[in-house]
Amino acid sequence: DYYNNLEDVSCGSIIYEILKKAKQIGFSDKQIAAAIKSTELAVRKLREELKITPFVKQ
Repeated sequence: DYYNNLEDVSCGSIIYEILKKAKQIGFSDKQIAAAIKSTELAVRKLREELKITPFVKQ
């Protein structure tokens, strides 16, 4: 699954496409942070810098 793909990425090398796809699938910043061994705040900051908005399924 996509979580395993995220685990293969280090915090410093996560790229726009990977982060965007994870958000589209429905991963929270906290889940992404756990997978890449980072903090939720760092993931949120990176996401905001890349202008990736939260993706909520309803």
